[in-house]
Amino acid sequence: MACMGFAWLVSGAPAIAQPPDNPGGKGMLPVASDPPTLMEQQRRRQLLLLRYVRALGDRIRGNWIRPDGVDADAVCRVKVRQIPGGAVISLQVMPDCPYDAAGRRSLEVAVLRSQPLPYEGFETVFSDKLILDFRAE
Repeated sequence: MACMGFAWLVSGAPAIAQPPDNPGGKGMLPVASDPPTLMEQQRRRQLLLLRYVRALGDRIRGNWIRPDGVDADAVCRVKVRQIPGGAVISLQVMPDCPYDAAGRRSLEVAVLRSQPLPYEGFETVFSDKLILDFRAE
């Protein structure tokens, strides 16, 4: 459904803090209350973004009734604008979409039926402009 490139970030070692009863610093252990490192924050954001894209794909695919004439290898790009909460305010099937009129309309209907698009829990990675690549499976 949605094809996007992602850079995977691998988090470094956990932050180390000195326990209060060990002034010499020997036997230092990770402390759960330490704030996440920048790399850990980026990794978490990337994972949440992947979950968001998957949730979008699952929601729209679940509402897509693919016409018989849509070639399984053909990819059709759709631009979607949404507002916080997941309401679609516009969508456009791109002119280079190889689907016929019925296939194009089926994608439009699928996106509109999928409203509200996933939002809750994804607020930090929400995007008001989406470009979705659909491939019949």
